[in-house]
Amino acid sequence: MVNIVEKLKGVKVFMFDFDGVLVDSYSEMPTIYREIGEKFLKLKDGNLEQFVKEMLFGEELHDLGLLGKRQEWWPDIFGKFENGYSNLNLGKIDEYYWERRVETSFVIDGTIETLSKLSEIGTLFILCSRDDLSGHKMYRIKKSSLDRFFDEHYIIGENSSSRTEVIKTITSTLEIKTREIAVFDDKVPPLYELQKTGVRTVKVDFEGPLKLAWNLPIKPTLRVKSINEVITRENGQKSEII
Repeated sequence: MVNIVEKLKGVKVFMFDFDGVLVDSYSEMPTIYREIGEKFLKLKDGNLEQFVKEMLFGEELHDLGLLGKRQEWWPDIFGKFENGYSNLNLGKIDEYYWERRVETSFVIDGTIETLSKLSEIGTLFILCSRDDLSGHKMYRIKKSSLDRFFDEHYIIGENSSSRTEVIKTITSTLEIKTREIAVFDDKVPPLYELQKTGVRTVKVDFEGPLKLAWNLPIKPTLRVKSINEVITRENGQKSEII
């Protein structure tokens, strides 16, 4: 069994990605794209299922950083299924997509208890990427009611330029070493960048409909199935880091 206490000993700052770490906003994504295919492209049966499959693959590439905003790559897929896709209102579809992402999202079990306990021994920050819509990631964070646990919300592409720069800012401002920072993320590419800074990386093995950015090889400081493992041992007892 991995000694979680030893792996996180001396950590003063805990940083968390949002989607897939604190909140599950992924599991209903196939349903959302199925609704979009039915509602906006009028697809049925085999065409509908193929549409959902291709849209999810687009999401995979998006999370790998190989595709940009959804309104930039959606038309290529829409065009395969709808001859009049140029007449579709992409803005309206995008609005529907995000409304449904918010409606179907939920805080992962154990998150509130974990954040509450960790806030007693350290400083907590959000460290995540922006949504397609400006200001929307902060909106979703507040909608989850988790914002109250964090001293600051660093959103890459909005109020921060990169994860590396955020780590530099925190170590300088708080006068701490990088090894006194632990960063939790479910996707591997951000952890690659963070490992270069010297912080402790915690890979959260979230299981959802998307796989590529989650299953890349990496050797993090610690690997957990959920952040709740940080305060709960396998036998149900509380961790000694609290």
